[in-house]
Amino acid sequence: MLTTRNLNSFLTLGYFLDYKEIRFIPVPQIDTGKYSGLSEAELIETGSKILLDVLSANFKSGSKNFVPLSGGLDSRTLLGGLLKFTSTDNIKTFTYGLPGTFDFEIGRDVSKRFGVQNFSLNFNDVEFSIDMLIDAAKRFRGQTMLFFHPDHRKLNEMFPDHYYWTGFFGDVAAGDGYRQIDSKNMNEDTVKLRFLQNNQYVHSIQLANEPVESLIPLLEGMRININNVSDYDKLDIYDRQAKYIAPHKCPDGFRMVAPFLSPDWLNFIMSVPVRFRKHGYLYHRILLYTFPELFSLPTRNNYGLSLKAGDFEILLKKIQSKLLYYSGNRKYIQLLNTNYFNINEFIRTNPALRTIVPEAISQLKQRNILPWLDLDKITNDHMAGRADYGDALQVLASLELILKAKGE
Repeated sequence: MLTTRNLNSFLTLGYFLDYKEIRFIPVPQIDTGKYSGLSEAELIETGSKILLDVLSANFKSGSKNFVPLSGGLDSRTLLGGLLKFTSTDNIKTFTYGLPGTFDFEIGRDVSKRFGVQNFSLNFNDVEFSIDMLIDAAKRFRGQTMLFFHPDHRKLNEMFPDHYYWTGFFGDVAAGDGYRQIDSKNMNEDTVKLRFLQNNQYVHSIQLANEPVESLIPLLEGMRININNVSDYDKLDIYDRQAKYIAPHKCPDGFRMVAPFLSPDWLNFIMSVPVRFRKHGYLYHRILLYTFPELFSLPTRNNYGLSLKAGDFEILLKKIQSKLLYYSGNRKYIQLLNTNYFNINEFIRTNPALRTIVPEAISQLKQRNILPWLDLDKITNDHMAGRADYGDALQVLASLELILKAKGE
């Protein structure tokens, strides 16, 4: 049964916190002493061997494989492993997003450079329908908001009998998202509140009928007994990655391969000294050592520069981006670094969503589960351009479609 508190978590974060089907992230067996005596070069060599062994163990001889390839590091690592184990005839990549963005353009360029067939889909060309969205809701286990995804049914048609290689959890396990938050000097509730505030999705209007701190009892990550990871990062792993990111990156209905969840890799990369995990430092060095050609190409992570770029080069690129941003090229810089649409305008202008979203919210109103909200006013004000409530409409319409997918 959907409780008011769990409903409020969806209205605030875009996903349900009270979620018991956390199937994807094992608890690593961390041994901080195992690698403490190794030099950086020895850690790189050890990590490279473990990574290749894990990729090899996940590969099936003679199989067909496809990789959703972005401008980031994790999906490119999977491509690198496949290129070592099989011919390009058995590999396809899929790039999804907005033309002109790092994720869209770099993913396609990398595929072309290595002779891998790439299929790209412009986000603006997605044919949204009720059936397509309900299908996505089911594949996401009824757990997260919709609209940031392709038509998964078409992926099944495009890549029949292929293994779907997902880069889920690669960067997080390696410390790429390391938070500069000294949670040791905070009490438990303060850390949890900071996490909730940082991950709030709906900002345009308050949809929940309770303040965000009321969601604190639903957070479970800090109960997980693992060391070498801050309390805040435990919350990120088990209350965001497992409950929000995993359903999107590991949708049902595919022959899923998730190498970065291998215990051998997790036990290594999460056991190395923290100084090597901060901002993915060791991970980046391992990738350059293992796949030097692949990672000499541009990445999203370094403002479009390769992993070989030095700190000074990255600083210059960062300054250049800021100068362009403040000199009238704001939309260009925003486009480079995003891979999703402007939700406010998209709901107003997309022919399908102009109908689907208001109708879904109208049906949600009939359920009378949100009596404290004037759903008609929120919808009408947005569609008429009197307010920008796109994030709220996205979450509200998603909620109705999820309930439909569950047969409620």
